[in-house]
Amino acid sequence: MSGIAILILIVLRNIADIGQAMNESPIEKHTNKPDWSIFANVPKVPLWTAVCLSMDLDPNLDKPQKYFGHDWCDLQKIEYYRRTNPEYLHRLGLASMVAADCACDFVLLHRESTDVFLWPVLLSRFWIWAAAVGRELPEEVHNIA
Repeated sequence: MSGIAILILIVLRNIADIGQAMNESPIEKHTNKPDWSIFANVPKVPLWTAVCLSMDLDPNLDKPQKYFGHDWCDLQKIEYYRRTNPEYLHRLGLASMVAADCACDFVLLHRESTDVFLWPVLLSRFWIWAAAVGRELPEEVHNIA
């Protein structure tokens, strides 16, 4: 296993640790859709947000008080989606490994964080990659891509 893959596994384990800190009662599934009129005009987002959008999930969670009592950080949002949508974790892991191996062109060269999930990606290029690896994308993506 490459060093990058090991790093990604460590980060995924840290996200799972955040999940243990969450209220262990069943988590209500977030069903809001993204506001595509906004995201159609946003050229770059963090990788975790691009994965949300690729699944037609709104990355702007609206119920943070119920679980943490304060605004959610990005890793808490990732954990929320991991616990409520197994496909999200699968897509995030796949995109992260490809990004970390620099085997894609959707990650911007300027990486603002050591955490691959927070790396900025170009949405237009991310859509092309996601479709090329067989991921179903929301209708709205086809209208803006």
